[in-house]
Amino acid sequence: MDKKDSLVILNQAEKLLIKATTIQETKELKDLFLTAKDWAERKGLSKEIIQHAQGYAWLAERKLGGMLKATPRAKGGQPYQKDSTSNTGVKDE
Repeated sequence: MDKKDSLVILNQAEKLLIKATTIQETKELKDLFLTAKDWAERKGLSKEIIQHAQGYAWLAERKLGGMLKATPRAKGGQPYQKDSTSNTGVKDE
Protein backbone atom coordinates (compact mmCIF):
# COMPACT_ATOMS: atom_id res chain seq x y z
CA MET A 1 0.00 0.00 0.00
CA ASP A 2 1.45 3.35 -0.94
CA LYS A 3 0.96 6.83 0.47
CA LYS A 4 -1.83 7.70 -1.96
CA ASP A 5 -3.85 4.60 -1.05
CA SER A 6 -3.41 5.27 2.66
CA LEU A 7 -4.66 8.84 2.33
CA VAL A 8 -7.68 7.69 0.33
CA ILE A 9 -8.60 5.21 3.05
CA LEU A 10 -8.20 7.82 5.80
CA ASN A 11 -10.29 10.33 3.84
CA GLN A 12 -13.07 7.74 3.55
CA ALA A 13 -12.87 7.19 7.29
CA GLU A 14 -13.17 10.94 7.82
CA LYS A 15 -16.42 10.91 5.82
CA LEU A 16 -17.71 8.15 8.10
CA LEU A 17 -16.81 10.29 11.13
CA ILE A 18 -18.82 13.19 9.75
CA LYS A 19 -21.82 10.88 9.24
CA ALA A 20 -21.54 9.24 12.69
CA THR A 21 -24.61 10.06 14.77
CA THR A 22 -24.15 7.92 17.87
CA ILE A 23 -21.57 7.83 20.61
CA GLN A 24 -20.85 4.17 19.85
CA GLU A 25 -20.20 4.82 16.14
CA THR A 26 -17.91 7.72 16.94
CA LYS A 27 -15.97 5.73 19.56
CA GLU A 28 -15.51 2.86 17.12
CA LEU A 29 -14.16 5.25 14.49
CA LYS A 30 -11.77 6.78 17.02
CA ASP A 31 -10.51 3.28 17.81
CA LEU A 32 -10.17 2.59 14.09
CA PHE A 33 -8.09 5.76 13.58
CA LEU A 34 -5.79 4.83 16.47
CA THR A 35 -5.40 1.33 15.05
CA ALA A 36 -4.58 2.81 11.64
CA LYS A 37 -1.98 5.06 13.26
CA ASP A 38 -0.33 2.11 15.00
CA TRP A 39 -0.42 0.06 11.81
CA ALA A 40 1.14 2.90 9.81
CA GLU A 41 3.92 3.24 12.38
CA ARG A 42 4.67 -0.51 12.26
CA LYS A 43 4.71 -0.50 8.46
CA GLY A 44 7.08 2.44 8.39
CA LEU A 45 4.71 4.69 6.45
CA SER A 46 5.35 8.40 6.25
CA LYS A 47 4.90 10.73 9.20
CA GLU A 48 2.20 12.49 7.18
CA ILE A 49 0.04 9.35 7.14
CA ILE A 50 0.61 8.77 10.85
CA GLN A 51 -0.27 12.38 11.63
CA HIS A 52 -3.44 12.15 9.54
CA ALA A 53 -4.60 9.08 11.46
CA GLN A 54 -3.79 10.74 14.80
CA GLY A 55 -5.56 13.91 13.71
CA TYR A 56 -8.71 12.02 12.82
CA ALA A 57 -8.59 10.28 16.21
CA TRP A 58 -8.47 13.71 17.86
CA LEU A 59 -11.40 14.88 15.75
CA ALA A 60 -13.36 11.82 16.83
CA GLU A 61 -12.45 12.52 20.47
CA ARG A 62 -13.65 16.09 20.09
CA LYS A 63 -16.91 14.94 18.50
CA LEU A 64 -17.36 12.44 21.34
CA GLY A 65 -16.94 15.25 23.86
CA GLY A 66 -19.64 17.29 22.16
CA MET A 67 -21.97 14.31 22.01
CA LEU A 68 -21.43 13.45 25.66
CA LYS A 69 -21.90 17.06 26.71
CA ALA A 70 -25.33 17.03 25.08
CA THR A 71 -26.51 14.02 27.12
CA PRO A 72 -28.74 14.48 30.18
CA ARG A 73 -26.11 12.96 32.46
CA ALA A 74 -23.61 15.68 31.51
CA LYS A 75 -25.38 18.15 33.77
CA GLY A 76 -23.81 16.49 36.78
CA GLY A 77 -24.74 16.77 40.38
CA GLN A 78 -24.11 19.35 43.02
CA PRO A 79 -24.17 17.31 46.23
CA TYR A 80 -22.97 20.00 48.60
CA GLN A 81 -25.56 22.67 47.85
CA LYS A 82 -28.24 23.03 50.47
CA ASP A 83 -31.84 23.41 49.50
CA SER A 84 -33.81 25.78 51.70
CA THR A 85 -36.40 23.04 52.22
CA SER A 86 -33.93 20.28 53.03
CA ASN A 87 -33.71 18.75 56.47
CA THR A 88 -30.01 18.35 57.09
CA GLY A 89 -30.22 17.94 60.85
CA VAL A 90 -28.25 21.14 61.41
CA LYS A 91 -29.87 23.67 63.72
CA ASP A 92 -30.20 27.23 62.50
CA GLU A 93 -28.52 29.78 64.72
